[in-house]
Amino acid sequence: MVDINPVGGDDTSSSQGASTLVKRCMRTYGWDELKTKKILCAYRQFITLKKESQDWDAKILSPCYLVDQMWHCHILDVVNYCHDMMLLCGRVVGHDPDGALDYVAKQKRDETTREALQERFGSYDEEVWNYSPDETHGKREEEKSSEVAFASEPISIIIQDQTGEETKFIMKRNTKMNKVFQAYVDR
Repeated sequence: MVDINPVGGDDTSSSQGASTLVKRCMRTYGWDELKTKKILCAYRQFITLKKESQDWDAKILSPCYLVDQMWHCHILDVVNYCHDMMLLCGRVVGHDPDGALDYVAKQKRDETTREALQERFGSYDEEVWNYSPDETHGKREEEKSSEVAFASEPISIIIQDQTGEETKFIMKRNTKMNKVFQAYVDR
């Protein structure tokens, strides 16, 4: 249950639970209450799938963009996140912030997630799960479709070190280079 307007108008409620997360996301992202509650529903479904598939280290499933934003808000409240995950899943659910660096693996996890949502819940909120932050407002349909096709094509980058050893990265076109460099350093 989400109650963003407690009885009496005073916000003396606990700092835990879904109400706090909803209010934080509304403040952080400028979402309205209806949109935030829809995303919360999708987030709950996603966490349910993570638990059922025991995907504790983000190797099977991936959140959509909006669910990922809510997940980030939840994770940043470390104590409550750990508490909530222990209650919901019996353990903390890991998040891989570099999971999108491997574009092909990310696409596979996205596909697996949508299939699992369909199988487990019978459907899913396509408005939430298909949302893209890409700026295509005010453009003709032909421009939008060609931009989407171009933007969805992965690119490959090969980094060669001083010994001549090469490391290949396959990534989205909008991936920040600092993520690639950090992944390279981590390897």
